[in-house]
Amino acid sequence: EKVDTLERNQQSLVQSAKMASIGQLASGIAHEINTPLGYSLSNLQTAESYIDELVGMNATLHGSMPEANQVNKARFLSLATDFSELLAETIEGLNSAKDIVADLRTVARIQDVDTTMVDINDCLQKTLSVYRNLFKDNVSLETNFSRSVWASGNPGKLNQVFANILINAVQALSSGGMVKVSTATLDDCVSIMIEDDGEGIAEDNLPHLFTPFFTTKPIGKGTGLGLSICYRIVVEEHGGEILVDSTRGCTKFSIKLPLNRDDGFSRDV
Repeated sequence: EKVDTLERNQQSLVQSAKMASIGQLASGIAHEINTPLGYSLSNLQTAESYIDELVGMNATLHGSMPEANQVNKARFLSLATDFSELLAETIEGLNSAKDIVADLRTVARIQDVDTTMVDINDCLQKTLSVYRNLFKDNVSLETNFSRSVWASGNPGKLNQVFANILINAVQALSSGGMVKVSTATLDDCVSIMIEDDGEGIAEDNLPHLFTPFFTTKPIGKGTGLGLSICYRIVVEEHGGEILVDSTRGCTKFSIKLPLNRDDGFSRDV
């Protein structure tokens, strides 16, 4: 009975960690989508007023004095030019919102059970796109992706791993800094490296990072399940390896996934 209770409590905490992650994701996505939608709506309202003014000007152009006619023509051309620029910016903004939603759908496919060939670079790009709100103010991002990096796995779960480690890296930069994300193809595996130039992780804490419920964050700020979930996904479900190396000024998470697994998958290069 005690074992059952402990298992139920653990499942509850795992669910709580997932909900906290979803809440943070939703907050960032709302901000990213509201920005292009906000200026797109503002542009359309301005464009609507331009149309009203243009229609009114068209009715008076032919009946006005030559001097006034020249002024109206100049204003007409100015409005037409600005109108075109407004529409171009609006289309760009709406396409941006569309891309964010498309990336979110890909990143959120955590429940997929099928294993497939995964474009690791594309996974990282989509995760970075969804979590782009993290890299603002005094936190910068540098990427260095090797050409054609593929591995067999579950893209939704791998995206969850990348997101958890990225969030931890940014949170380690309370005073600002840089996060670097890179990929490489090795002899028998692909490598994904996520590093930050924060204060680093205390040496005594390194052996416990992937232990469930271990956290160095204040009470109420973390469940201690994020990295243990990453370990389970990478090591137990994908047959890979996840390592961490930390010194003051550099913390690097290295994820290695098998390059070729006997899963019956093939792809075109």
